[in-house]
Amino acid sequence: MIIIGSDYIGHDYFEGVHEIKDIVHTSSNTTLLFFYNLDLMEYCFKNTLPYAVILNSIQEAVFANNLGAKYLITDEHKSKTIQTVAENYMFDSKVLSIIDGIEMIENVAINGIDGVIYKKILEGLSWVE
Repeated sequence: MIIIGSDYIGHDYFEGVHEIKDIVHTSSNTTLLFFYNLDLMEYCFKNTLPYAVILNSIQEAVFANNLGAKYLITDEHKSKTIQTVAENYMFDSKVLSIIDGIEMIENVAINGIDGVIYKKILEGLSWVE
């Protein structure tokens, strides 16, 4: 299980972007993070840039996987359904469920989700409300 945001486990460094022009200002060796956006996903795919996308549906997950997303981030309620589709179609992307704290990890693990990302990581990005 992937755990992103624990103080005890190292993880990818994320930088939030809104649009393609924001990518110029990001650090190298970072994973770009943004809300579902086909233009951004296509750009990252064509330029082999690692990215994570916050999404809300199976359709979005299918497109993001096909466009090379490293992580598919969604809430706990949608993560199980998206994980089932990801396993059925052998996605390369990893499904991450957003959690508030360590006590949520057990339920996510029982549901067979690839991993978790702490909400504080997303809130730590200035563009996330």
